[in-house]
Amino acid sequence: MRKFGYSYKKLEDEGIISPVVGVECDYKVSTKFEENVEIEVKVKEFKGVKLIFKYIMKNLETGEIVATGESRHCFLNSGNHPIILKKEFPELDEKLKKLVEE
Repeated sequence: MRKFGYSYKKLEDEGIISPVVGVECDYKVSTKFEENVEIEVKVKEFKGVKLIFKYIMKNLETGEIVATGESRHCFLNSGNHPIILKKEFPELDEKLKKLVEE
């Protein structure tokens, strides 16, 4: 999200909290501490209140996928009440919709 101008710090500064409400990880191949990996992050789903990130972790030397996962988030205001981004933060809502995988 930082790439399109919304770091987590900026969200907090605007009064938005996005807690993790669920996480899943499927380990495909074990890795060793000294191996280099990269983690690709994409927006899998966004429905205005719920946001799901998809993660693909690859071994940089072999290109092999070593793990996949997801994290689910919601959006709350500083009073811990749900936020509908389309109404309260339309610019962020539009940017997240554009990031959803096709």
